[in-house]
Amino acid sequence: MAANDRETVSDEVSHDGSGEVTGAVSGETPDKAADAATGGVTSETPDKVTSGVTSETPDKAADAATGGVTSETPDKMADAATGGVTSETPDKVTSAATGGVTSETPDKAADAATGGVTSETPDKMADAATGGVTSETPDKVTSAATGGVTSETPDKAADAATGGVTSETPDKVTSAATGGVTSETPDKVTSAATGGVTDEVTTGKASVKTSVEDSDEVTRWLAAHAVPLTGGLSAGTPADDLRSLKGVLDGVRIVGLGESTHGTSEFFRLKHRLLEYLVTELGFTTLAMEASASAGPAVDAYVRGGVGDAAQVLTGLGFWTWRTEEVLSMFEWMRVYNAGRPESEQVRFAGIDPQRSGDSLAVLEAFLTSVAPERLPDLHARLGVLATAYPGSRPDPEQRLMREAVNLLEAVREYESTPAGAVAVRHARILVRAADLVTRGGQHADPERTVAAARDRYMAEAVGEILTDPAAKVVLWGHNSHVAKGRSSTEAGAPPLGEHLREGHGDAYYALGLLFGEGTFRAHRLWPGPWSGVGGLTGRTAEGNPLGAPPATSLEARLATATPHDHLLDLRPATAEDAPRAVREWAAATHETREFGALVTRWFYRRETTPVRPSHAYDGLAYVTRSTDSHPIPPYRAPES
Repeated sequence: MAANDRETVSDEVSHDGSGEVTGAVSGETPDKAADAATGGVTSETPDKVTSGVTSETPDKAADAATGGVTSETPDKMADAATGGVTSETPDKVTSAATGGVTSETPDKAADAATGGVTSETPDKMADAATGGVTSETPDKVTSAATGGVTSETPDKAADAATGGVTSETPDKVTSAATGGVTSETPDKVTSAATGGVTDEVTTGKASVKTSVEDSDEVTRWLAAHAVPLTGGLSAGTPADDLRSLKGVLDGVRIVGLGESTHGTSEFFRLKHRLLEYLVTELGFTTLAMEASASAGPAVDAYVRGGVGDAAQVLTGLGFWTWRTEEVLSMFEWMRVYNAGRPESEQVRFAGIDPQRSGDSLAVLEAFLTSVAPERLPDLHARLGVLATAYPGSRPDPEQRLMREAVNLLEAVREYESTPAGAVAVRHARILVRAADLVTRGGQHADPERTVAAARDRYMAEAVGEILTDPAAKVVLWGHNSHVAKGRSSTEAGAPPLGEHLREGHGDAYYALGLLFGEGTFRAHRLWPGPWSGVGGLTGRTAEGNPLGAPPATSLEARLATATPHDHLLDLRPATAEDAPRAVREWAAATHETREFGALVTRWFYRRETTPVRPSHAYDGLAYVTRSTDSHPIPPYRAPES
């Protein structure tokens, strides 16, 4: 299963602090989340759907393909491939990936998270990236590199697990340096380390051959254009190493700062440092964050000198991923920077994600109390769920909840000419967007009508509203999958936030993707396999998830080979006409990369990759050699009076 990004559609996993779970599991990623309407079906497509399934226990899980059939025990498991046929015992579990082939033990059960079969031994381990096909005997070995072609004997098998056995056909070339089989598919690119083996890469619909000489030329170009982060990753250090950004970002009004995980301390620290430089040196005015639009005004008031507590307003944003020491430090810096400055020179904060709308309900309650108290009962009874409901959690084709929100918006619009009325209208609009997301389904024949599509579109609209001020310049904080200016290597699915911004603002939008080499990152873990169901968490707290060095053919590995330390890279010159042909082709080709959101599948996340075309998705990259866990802050507790 490609990792892409189980990225935040709501609070990812409901919590009461430090990533602890207290309620329903929400889909962390719009990219691959389970749709509550379908009982927790995990979307493998880039439709970016959220999960609305609450897994009470691993034994009581909604079946990923049966529209929510609950298995009472692992012994009675609804088969995702057979439309709900239950197996009598765990000894006969139908494999969703093999169309009904039964495995001998529960250890050979179909992995709902990876879309394939896992086996009980490493020799029979299904590769999550290849659909999870397991071989039944050593005589019938399915080659992960050949898309499922089985060899007749082990002597002729290109076994990715044992490595080094070459295929009898010339089309399947074994890489001597990597100890394994190179893929026939265009998405698997052989690196220079393979001793000169030529493979195919994809450039749009065409294929080109890259030789060792071309590979070396790409590596030299990457090394020559890298900007080492000699000032480190933390804010408050000299900015000499960032001076080149002044020319790179000339004419840019929106800088999207991505992240390939939601739990990497180094990403948060680097983004804080970049924000500091963009504000103090390049005149950027607003930090727009993938966080509650409803709670955003409280953060904005705090950083501009208002009353409150940094931990309190941070908690109010509703995302455990941001409730960290690193983000808290950034908010405190913003407050210090603004102190003593006129309002026109202060840096502002905006939440752009229309969910977790409790603050908007509170504002409208106060407003209606003064102008239309008869509407209060309807506000609580009909729209109160928007305080905590997350996208896709209450799918309704008729979207009755959204109609109620629209009615409220129309009612308060007559007061828009007053200051209080204008604020009420702004919050009523947030409720309309939130209600739309809550009632949308995760799956639809038209990807543009999914909850994920609407969410990214609304976030782009929120950024656009900030830019109606001609003086505004926005630093956008979100996951790589949101800030990307184009979709992945396949054109399926709805456009991400960054693609909307590129279409609306052209080159005034600059997307910077953040990647890392190895280390650990915080995320909630899901149990693989069908017994837990989609959303079956291994624990109540986000954990550190270790990762070794990236695959030799990955984007991260190529960056590390060229510049083996923390650095920035501007990709726009790689697409220029005067760039070397090999560089242009490399930048446009499909490579694998590693991306994770707030949810990962236990064990299998280590093998998950996502396809990406560097210059199609990003204008620039930041590479961090090592990732360490972000540092959660304790749950906020209001002081006793």
